[in-house]
Amino acid sequence: MAADRNTWFTAAVEHGKMAYGKWGLGRPYLLLTASPFGGKEFREVGEILSISAMSVAPDLPGIGESDPIPEPGPAEVCDALLSLFAAVGLDTIVVAASGIASLAAFELVDRHPSCVAGLALLNPVLSESQSSCMPPYLRRRNTTAIDILGFAQRKSMADVEKMFIHPETIGSDARKTAEESLARTGRKRMQAYYSPVKAGRFNQYMESLRRFKKPVHVLRGDHDFLGVPGLSDAFTKEVPNARTHVITDAGHFMAIESPSRLADALVEIGRRAW
Repeated sequence: MAADRNTWFTAAVEHGKMAYGKWGLGRPYLLLTASPFGGKEFREVGEILSISAMSVAPDLPGIGESDPIPEPGPAEVCDALLSLFAAVGLDTIVVAASGIASLAAFELVDRHPSCVAGLALLNPVLSESQSSCMPPYLRRRNTTAIDILGFAQRKSMADVEKMFIHPETIGSDARKTAEESLARTGRKRMQAYYSPVKAGRFNQYMESLRRFKKPVHVLRGDHDFLGVPGLSDAFTKEVPNARTHVITDAGHFMAIESPSRLADALVEIGRRAW
C-alpha cells in the first residue's frame, strides 16, 4: 500500500479494525461506498477536498482491509461507523454515500441526525415504490453485482474488469484490493447489506429524511444507466427537501470518472450545510 502510505490508516473499533483514508484538515466529509474498491474509490476526491476540508473514506466492514461483522445490515454498519467516529474524532459531518452505502447514511439520519450536517447521495438505494422507475433489466432476480457494473458503465464485461485493474484509476494496488474485495463482496455481499431492509424500515428512512432540515442532494452521472433521471426524480418526489445534481462526464463511478466535478459539488453542499 505504498501509494497510500501517508493517507491510509487503521482504527481499532468494536468489531475489530476498520481501514480508512484521511485527507486534509477542517470540517469533515465522510465518503462511503460498498463497492469492491472500498474507500480508495474516493481517493482523488479526498485529495481535492483536502485544500479546504477533511475527508474520511473508510472500507466498510468486510470490504477492502476492514474486518467483517457477522450481520452486515445497515444498522450494524452504522454502529461500526459510530465506533470509527469515536476513534478518529469525528463529530458533525457531511456524508457522501454511494449506492448500497446510502443505507448506512439513512440509518445515521434516522438515529443520529445531529451528527449529519448534510447528505450527498450518489445513486442511493431505492424503496420499493421508487424501484418502479428502474429499467427492467436491472430488476432481474439474477442480476449480480458485476452485471450491474457492466450496465452502469456502458461497457463490455472485459472492459469493466479492466477498469478494476487499471493502475491510473485508484492507484497501483487497485487490482489486489478489487480482487480480494470482489471475492467477499460480490452478489452475496450486496444482498447482505440490502436484504435486512424491510419495507417498513424504508418507510422510516423516508420519513426521517423528510423531517431532516439539512441539505440533501441526490447525485448522478450524466452517462450512468443506473442513475437515469426517473430514479432521482422519484427520490426527490418522496423527499421534497432533496435536490438533484448531475455530474457531467461520469457514469456510475462518479468519484473515479469525474472526481473534480464531484468534489466541486461536495464543496457546494458543504457550504450549504455549514
